[in-house]
Amino acid sequence: MVTDSLNQARRTLSDARWQERPAANVDVLQAVAGIRFGLTQAAEHICAQVTEQLANQQQQQQQEDGEVATGGGRLVKNKMRIAVENLIHTAAALCTESNAPIIQTFLIKQIVRRIGLDTFRQVVDDDAFSLTWVMPEHLKQNEDDEVVPDRFIVLGERYREIREATAHAVLASDTTELRTAAGFNQRTKRRTAVLVVLAMYREVTMCNAEPLERQMKFQGALPKLLAFVNGNDYIAKENQAFATMLINNQQGASLAAMRVSPRQNGMIRSLSALVVHFITVLHECSSRNRMLDVFHKLAFKPTALQAAFLPTMPEDDYIDVRGVVGGGNWFECPNRHPYFISECGQPMQDYQCPDCGERIGGGQHRLHTTNKQAHTTDQSLTGHVLGRATARNPNAMPERDLNPSSTELMRVLLHMALVWSASGSDAAVHAALAAM
Repeated sequence: MVTDSLNQARRTLSDARWQERPAANVDVLQAVAGIRFGLTQAAEHICAQVTEQLANQQQQQQQEDGEVATGGGRLVKNKMRIAVENLIHTAAALCTESNAPIIQTFLIKQIVRRIGLDTFRQVVDDDAFSLTWVMPEHLKQNEDDEVVPDRFIVLGERYREIREATAHAVLASDTTELRTAAGFNQRTKRRTAVLVVLAMYREVTMCNAEPLERQMKFQGALPKLLAFVNGNDYIAKENQAFATMLINNQQGASLAAMRVSPRQNGMIRSLSALVVHFITVLHECSSRNRMLDVFHKLAFKPTALQAAFLPTMPEDDYIDVRGVVGGGNWFECPNRHPYFISECGQPMQDYQCPDCGERIGGGQHRLHTTNKQAHTTDQSLTGHVLGRATARNPNAMPERDLNPSSTELMRVLLHMALVWSASGSDAAVHAALAAM
């Protein structure tokens, strides 16, 4: 069925390449709908291939022996693979032969929605991905100028004013305008401090993304900016130290990916900006917000949570299940996976554990010696128990009365705090994180 859908999308795009411009309004709408359907299908599979290829590249880089990665779910050369290749080839032909940039614009939007702008910019000019045809010619003229999106612009007009004043301070080596734009006062000092630190990251730290010869333009302003930050009583001491790191591009300590460099991976850069934003907020707000206390400890004092239950970690709901299911007995396989025997509650047959394949059950009311009676207490584990990211279910699941969206959001905050904690150089902290 999936293959049929792919072939239908390919035929739709193929027809669009050769047919004359429809005259009737209904025909126009039908043709547009067909093109949108075909391009959406193409974008879906382009993104799947990009994600797979990036994962394989990362796996290859992580191999200590330098061998080429060969695992990781490569698509088998079958009917579906051929249908995907034909669809993408037809979409490429439509984009290159058409004089309507709106077709490529629509396809770009579909791709960016799925993998993000930074990843798209990373792969579109990389010959290894064969996607140069996606970008319209008029957008290829400025390839040499790296565009770094401002992730903090969503913070509003106040942030934009402070950012522009910071940019002026960098160019003029004068912080007078920045002091005026910040307008620190007791009522709004925390929010203003966050905006100032983020503006420093955007206008000073991000200058390190430019070629080395262009970086010299802001070096003279660094002493003035450092004096402005460290001499300001409205900025928390923790954020003064953090802003100093950002101005000198020294954030992340042992984690080099946190530091900005030319032609840096777009996804890494965006994730680093998220971490910077979160850590800045933690420095300013944690003392007044109990909800952020656990993230503050994870980021700066993980040893205090070494044996703690962390937010959104899976809990042992076995006891609740036992309360619902009755009329039998519960047992465990050698790997502690629970199973239920109904009716008399005693084993009469051999089975395999659906989780690990070990023998379960028994015969003649005799349990296998490797099995045992199931536990009757809560066995929820402390620490981080999700396992490696590559082995997790990509679909959000509800945990501890949180809906899937809330669970994912909390985990993003949790992992940002852990990233910052792991980026330090304290051996005791690294030992605590390893124990989690």
